[in-house]
Amino acid sequence: KLSLNIGKENYVMYYNEVLEGTKEEVDEDEIEQETTTFLYGKAIRTSTEDVFELNVVGSRKIESETERGVVETENELNLLFSTESLVATSTDSFDKIDVSSLSNYVMIEEETEDMEIEFKYTTKFGKDIKSVEVEWENKSGDEELEIEIEENNNQVEYKIKKSNDNKYEVRTNKNKFLFNIIKEDGEFKFVNKDGKEI
Repeated sequence: KLSLNIGKENYVMYYNEVLEGTKEEVDEDEIEQETTTFLYGKAIRTSTEDVFELNVVGSRKIESETERGVVETENELNLLFSTESLVATSTDSFDKIDVSSLSNYVMIEEETEDMEIEFKYTTKFGKDIKSVEVEWENKSGDEELEIEIEENNNQVEYKIKKSNDNKYEVRTNKNKFLFNIIKEDGEFKFVNKDGKEI
């Protein structure tokens, strides 16, 4: 059971997670493990009296690499929600679902590893398709966030880079400066190059 908040609506996802298997490779000082699971269930809206259900299928992969006592882990989660029937009984059959044949869906793709998070949300309602992709990484304390928004073949990208403890610089993917985000007393302010609030 998992609680989900989507905008102003609350859902409860009831699901089963089936272990498909774990592979392990040992090579001298290095051990690699990969565990794969398949998920299926229903997401039910709880914020209104109207009953609204979504079918859910998905997959999860956990990879870990141990070398000289140091463990690095990578998690990958994919979930597909739709009011339409979703026929899948394993990770392989989930990967073969043709989302273009669905008239409505929400796809969540998330990947996390040490100091890096990447996720993508894609929605389709009728002919309108929209996706938001976010990538955050921290390399030796240097934080950067990339956001890509695509709606009906129109695409916009932003890069947000941490300048200091309370200041973030927002630029386009072509490195054009847009504005700064400053955090003061727990609140965020948007300011131009001259420091004036916008």
